[in-house]
Formats: sequence, C-alpha cells, structure tokens
Amino acid sequence: MRKYVAFSILSFFLLSLPFSTGTSNAGFVENPVDCYALIMAAANDTNTTIHKKLDPIDVNGAEVSLSRVYGALIKAKFKRNHIVILYCDGKLQPNWAEKKNRKYFKMMKKYHFDKQPLAATKQNIDSVMNQFKQKLDENDQFVFYIITHGAANGTLQLDRRGSWPTSQIQQTFSGLKSKTNYILFDSCYSGKILDDVNIPNAFIFSTTGNRSPGWVDRNFSNCAYFLEMKLKKSNDKDKDGIVDCEEAFDATKKFAEKYDKEWRKYISTKYKPPKPTPPGIMAKASIIPCMEIGETFEINQLGPGTKSSSKKRAARKKRVRKDPGERYMKRAEGYVKSKKYVKAIETYEKVRKMGKRTKLADEAAGKMKKLLENEETAAAYKEAKRIEKLESNLAMAESYFLSSAFDKVIEYCKKVIEAAPDSEQAKKAKKLMKDAENAM
Repeated sequence: MRKYVAFSILSFFLLSLPFSTGTSNAGFVENPVDCYALIMAAANDTNTTIHKKLDPIDVNGAEVSLSRVYGALIKAKFKRNHIVILYCDGKLQPNWAEKKNRKYFKMMKKYHFDKQPLAATKQNIDSVMNQFKQKLDENDQFVFYIITHGAANGTLQLDRRGSWPTSQIQQTFSGLKSKTNYILFDSCYSGKILDDVNIPNAFIFSTTGNRSPGWVDRNFSNCAYFLEMKLKKSNDKDKDGIVDCEEAFDATKKFAEKYDKEWRKYISTKYKPPKPTPPGIMAKASIIPCMEIGETFEINQLGPGTKSSSKKRAARKKRVRKDPGERYMKRAEGYVKSKKYVKAIETYEKVRKMGKRTKLADEAAGKMKKLLENEETAAAYKEAKRIEKLESNLAMAESYFLSSAFDKVIEYCKKVIEAAPDSEQAKKAKKLMKDAENAM
C-alpha cells in the first residue's frame, strides 16, 4: 500500500509539470529552450539529523553539495517546477538548520521537500525520466545529478540498500531527444560509468576515476563546482560567448588538483571518520574528475539564455565531434603495440558495447577475437576478469559498509570468500565482515 501511495504522489507531481511544445498554430514562433533537471542524494551518512558525531568537513556534506547543484540551476534560470529532487528514502529530511548555502536550503525545503518528499529509488528515477522524455525536444536541456556510494563495477547505491548497475543507467538515459544533456555522477568509482555507458547526446562527468573511491565534503564537490564554473563568464577562454564543457572541466580539474594537497594532509593528520572505514579505502581515494562528451552533444550555455545569447548560439559554427569510439580504438592499438593485450581487449570491449551494430564495433569485436585466439592472452584475460569480479564484490561490500547496510556487507563479503578463499581480496573481506558483524 505504501508503494502505491508513493507512486500516486509522484505521478500527480509529474503530471503537474508544465508541458510546452514550443510551437504555435501560426508556425512562426521560435521553439524556446526548456530546461529540466533531476537531482538527488541517495546516501544519508553526512546527514547531521541522524549522525551527530561527524568530522567538521563531513557535516551535511552531501546535502550542501545538493544545495549547490540546485543553486547553480536556479542561477541558470531553470524553473523551480522543472526541477525534481529525490532524497534518500523519502522520509528522512536534510538538516534544515544548516547555515551554509542557506538561501538554497530554504528554497529546496519550501518548493520541493514540503511539497513532494520523494525517495531516491529506481522506480522514482524511471518515473521522472519517462515524463521528462515526453517533454524534452531537440532544443531543450536536461541536467541529471546524483551523489551516493558507488562500487568498482560502476553500480550505484539507491535508497541505502538498492542498487543501480550501469546496464540500467544506460537504459535510463537512452531515448532522450534533447541534444544538450549534462549527466553528473558524484560517487566512488564513477569513472567506471563513463567506461560502460554511452550517451551520444550528453556530456558525462564523473567526480573520480574508474579505479578510485571518490570524495565529497561540505567544502568540496567536483560536480557542483563544474556547474558553477559553467556559469562563470571568465572561463570563456576562446571568447565565443559560451563557457563550453571543456573550459568548465579544466577549471574544475585545476581546483581539484589544488584542493587535493590540503585534503590529503587533513585526511592523514586530523580526519576522524564516523565509524571504522574499510581498510585502505582512503589511500585509494582520488578527487581528480573525468569526463566524456558524446559525438552529437550540442554545446550551449547552461540554461535557457537570453535573446542575445540565443542569437550568438544560432550564429556560432557548430563543432563537429568525432565518434568517441575512434579515440578508444586508437588507445587499444597503443596497448597492442606495447603488448598490453589484456588492456587492449578491455578497450575493444568498450567500443563494442558502445554500438553493437556499428562498423567500428564490428572492427573492435574482430580485433578482440583475434587477440583471444592466443591461449596465453586468453588465460590472462580470464584471470583479469576473475580478479575484477572479486574487486567489484569487495568494493560493493565497502560501499554498503559506508552506508551502514551491514547485512549487505556480509552478503558481498561471502561472495568474495566463497569464490576465492585464499585470495588477498578474501582476507580483506573477512576483516570487513568481522567489522560489520561487530557493528550490527
């Protein structure tokens, strides 16, 4: 019954979103740029309404990041009723006493949480996205942002115990008609999503690489900073009237590299984690972002813009982007030349996944098959995939540990131990499982 009620509330809210075709029966009205956004915080471990003893830099970290993203959208002239916010389980609220970014905390509460407190679940994501896909046309913009825990295989946590694998992420964003889409992932190992997901009409941003845990705190958020830099006119280095994604990304990366030094010093000397953390996870963490730009993504300023900027946009010569698969094919060829055959196969596999029926994908599949004909290479690749599976399950356990879902920690630790009882990963899993059992 509770699920039905929640779905009914969501459906009612989405149906109330304005629908604009951008056309008129006279046939001469310009199609306006409509902007929609889905933003969410699916993890609750920095929420000070339930976690009282947090290190100062952890206090409301995810919530402050969410408010900064929301603030950037409002500054970019996104309409409040075109923004949907999902938060944790739908019942928990951010700490509204938070003073940082106070203006946007108040706006989120008044216009979103007081009206439609919705859980960060797969069902709600799909419901919102299905509605947005009906509203968005080629001229429109869409922004997606999520902050949560992530695992080494690219799987994200939803609503603490839920999961969102890359195959489902791909499906969620397929079918968007808009050509200017910003998809932002603020989670550990989020670079893996860039490896596995291909959205031709989108700029995809990850807050860290494909082999690294990530980080966010009340003073630092790569995703929020990127949107803020997208709005900063001084970042328009080529003076074409628009801060493009590469320019905003460069500014974000420079800031992350600068913050990395003081952050690592603080973590190693002062930081007090709220609970036992998985062994070695902080040492592996990285805050250097990554990006991927689809070949049909259209470069525009963030938001609907003014009449003058619309003219500039219309007059500006469109930049032709190469198929990102070509870049990966070149990278794979470099791996082959340096005899890194496993890396080459993994890269060819990425190209193959990007378009199973394309000429480039067929070429990648053929080269991958040829490499695997060598027994030694095939055995090395099989072993690499086995280790990857162990690391992935261990990372899933670490991810659930951070959100205190200790039953899920034990479940994934057991998978690692059963698959390879004498492995290095199994040793870590045993320790992590013991910590989880003690914490229950």
